[in-house]
Amino acid sequence: MSVAFDLPPGMYSNGTAFESAGRWTDGNLVRFYEGTKRPVGGWRQRSKTPVSGRPSSIVTWRANDNSVYSAIGTTTGLYVMTQGGTMTDITPAGFTPGRADATLAAGYGSASYGAGVYNLPIVNEQNIVGASVWSLEIWGERLNAVCEPDEVIYEWTPGDPQAVPVANAPTARAILATDQRILLAIGAGGDPRRVEWCDQEDNTNWTPSITNQAGGFNVATPNQLLTGVTVPGGGLLFTEGDCHAFRYLDADQVFGFSEVSSGAGAVSQNAVQEFDGDVLWMGPEGFWRYLGYVQPIACDVADRIYTDINRTQISKVWSFHNASFGEVWWFYPSSSSIECDRYAAYSYRERHWTTGALSRLCGANRSPFSVPLMVAADGQVYDHETGDNYDGARVFLKGGPVTLGSGIYDIQQMQPDERTLGDLQVFIDAQETVMGPVYSYGPFTPAEWTDLRVSGRLISVTFERVAGDFRLGAPLFDVAFGGER
Repeated sequence: MSVAFDLPPGMYSNGTAFESAGRWTDGNLVRFYEGTKRPVGGWRQRSKTPVSGRPSSIVTWRANDNSVYSAIGTTTGLYVMTQGGTMTDITPAGFTPGRADATLAAGYGSASYGAGVYNLPIVNEQNIVGASVWSLEIWGERLNAVCEPDEVIYEWTPGDPQAVPVANAPTARAILATDQRILLAIGAGGDPRRVEWCDQEDNTNWTPSITNQAGGFNVATPNQLLTGVTVPGGGLLFTEGDCHAFRYLDADQVFGFSEVSSGAGAVSQNAVQEFDGDVLWMGPEGFWRYLGYVQPIACDVADRIYTDINRTQISKVWSFHNASFGEVWWFYPSSSSIECDRYAAYSYRERHWTTGALSRLCGANRSPFSVPLMVAADGQVYDHETGDNYDGARVFLKGGPVTLGSGIYDIQQMQPDERTLGDLQVFIDAQETVMGPVYSYGPFTPAEWTDLRVSGRLISVTFERVAGDFRLGAPLFDVAFGGER
C-alpha cells in the first residue's frame, strides 16, 4: 500500500511522542506558507563596517528628502546606517554606556534569613538587573532615542553629526511616539511607574499648563514599566507582570489610563510587536494578543521555548514583524547561551508555529528597506529573506512519528514530491516501540522512485535542504506488512 507523508502545517513540540504523532516536530529555517513547505530566505551583509558594542535595537525610516536610514543602538553608542550600508557613529557626547549582559543583583538583605546557600547569590527573575536596551522612536523625520542606565532622551536630525539631548525632557527608560504627535517618557524622572508626556508637536515642552497638552500619570501597578506601543486612538504600556491601555481623550484631559490585564506582562522591552492595531507579545510563560482585549495565543512549541531559555538573560528577548509572510518572530537565548541564538515564529495569518536556530541580536521589518534587517553579534547588519546563503546552517524539517499499523512494516520505496528533484535529501528513523531504540537510515537522494530498505512500526522522516529554494509536498511511501514481533 502507499502512505502519503502529508502532515498539517506548523511544528508541535509539547507533550509526548504519541501526542506529537502525525505532526512536524522539529526543523530549522523553514516555513509553512500558503500551502507550501519551503526554506526561509537567506541573508547577506549590508553594512560596510560594524557597530561597536552589543547591539540591542534597530529602527528604520524614510527622511523628508526620501533618504532611507536605520538606527542601531548598542551598549556603547548610537549609529545610523544609510541604505547603501554606510555606517556613521552619532553617539551623543557624555553618553553613559550600558550593560552588555544581565547581572544578578542579589546580596545581603535580599531574602529571608537562612534562605539559600551562604555566600551564593539567590537566582530568580526578581533579582536580575537586565541588559541595557535602547528605545528608538521616529519623530517626523527625526530619531528620538533613550537607553537605560543613561536615561537621557536624545534626538538626531538627518545631516547632523551626532545626537543631542532633547531640551527640557525628563529622564526615562523608554519612549513612545503616539499618533497624536506626543512623545511619552516611560519610567519618567527615575520613577519606574510614571509616564510623562510633552505638548503636542513639541517634544521640548514638558511642563503642564492650561495652554498645552503636556502632563504625567502614575500607573497603578506593582511592577516596573518596560515599554509601550501605539494602537489606534492610544496605546498599551507593559510591565513584566501586567498590561495597561491608554486612550487619547481630548486637548484638556489628554490621556486616560486603565489596566487591561493583571497577568499578561511582557518578558522584555523588545518582546512586543504592533501592526494594524494588532499587538502580539511574549510573556514570561506564554504568548499574548491584544485586539481590543487581551487573550492568550495557543503555542504548540511552548515546551521547547520555555524549557530551554536562559532566564537570567531573558531581558535580551526581541521580536520583529515579518510582514511579507504574516509572521512575528521572537528571538531568545537558549539555556546554553547568553545571547539570542534561537527563534520561534508565529504565523498569525495561518495560526501555526515554527522554531529554529539563528544568532541575531535585533532586527526590523522590511519597510522602507526592501528586505528585513537584522544585526548579528559581530556588529554587522544583514539583509534577510533574500538569496540562499545560510552560512552553512542546516535547513531541515522533521515529521513524526507516524504509526504505519499494528505490526512491523517494510518501507520499500518512496515517490518524492518536490518542485525540483535534488533540492532535498531524506533521512528516516524507524522504531518498533515509541520508547524503544531508534534505527536511522539515509541520507537518501530522491529519484523518480527511491528504493528504501527500512522496517518499523513507527517512522519519522527528515527532509534536509541540499540546494535551491525547495518546495516540499506530500511524498508517497510504499509499505508492506512485515509481520508481528
